[in-house]
Amino acid sequence: MRYRRLLTLPYLEVLGIVFVLSAALFMRALYSLSGGELVGILFGAVNDSPWEYGKTLLLPYLLWGMLELMCARPSLRRFTSAKTAGLYSLGALYISARLCLPILADDPAFELVAAALCLVFAAIITRVLLRSTLALSVLFPPAISLLMLFLAFYYSFTPFPPSFLLNSGIFYRSLSCGI
Repeated sequence: MRYRRLLTLPYLEVLGIVFVLSAALFMRALYSLSGGELVGILFGAVNDSPWEYGKTLLLPYLLWGMLELMCARPSLRRFTSAKTAGLYSLGALYISARLCLPILADDPAFELVAAALCLVFAAIITRVLLRSTLALSVLFPPAISLLMLFLAFYYSFTPFPPSFLLNSGIFYRSLSCGI
């Protein structure tokens, strides 16, 4: 009985926040641990830019969502739509916070708290959407398209950041918030 209770979505969301933060901390050190190899470039943080730190949160969040889906077995269509909204809100909120709060780039403890708060916000969005009466299953095809778009951006922006965004501060730390 107790085992079954641990596989409910609220408990898995809390475990997910811990998992994502732990995986993000590991992924931030992966580039230096791998000696600059391809695995470190694709999955680690190459520099201190908002995108590089954001991707270390987004990929574990996506992986944890797949684990939640396998363990708790919620409705596939509703869960995918809600988790996709959580993924995009996490990315937007975290990258915006990194761009607008320069203290995040300088203080690792403050940045960890900000990442945890962004993850809590994404979990709340997912939970509210899942508990709502909205017809989320109708949004399943766009959610799958947005997940594919995320993966395309992830694997193309990481090795080849777009030239028109290079000076925006998203891919380089030194230009955040005009400072």
